[in-house]
Amino acid sequence: MINSSEGDLLPEICAYTLDILLIYNLLNSTAMGKRHLINSDHELETKWNTIKETFVQEYSCLTPNDLNYGSEGFDKLLHHLGQKMGVSESKLRKMIGRWDDSWLHFF
Repeated sequence: MINSSEGDLLPEICAYTLDILLIYNLLNSTAMGKRHLINSDHELETKWNTIKETFVQEYSCLTPNDLNYGSEGFDKLLHHLGQKMGVSESKLRKMIGRWDDSWLHFF
């Protein structure tokens, strides 16, 4: 369990973990010839809806309440998650686009 003084580090920890996963997914996807570029917001949103449960498990600074965007829209969700994780919306979009659940089997 994380106490309140450690809670201040959560965005930095999430950002560091995000960098590691982006590098891993990029290398793994490229090496396996599986890299698929997300070309539209609709594709990114669809991808988000398939990975969001796994995503929140990997980033302790996020809660299940952070997963859904309802009537506020997907862009607002990305903005909120980016702020909470301490990363730009652009970096978060790349992370979601490159997310591959298969990497979980290696750890």
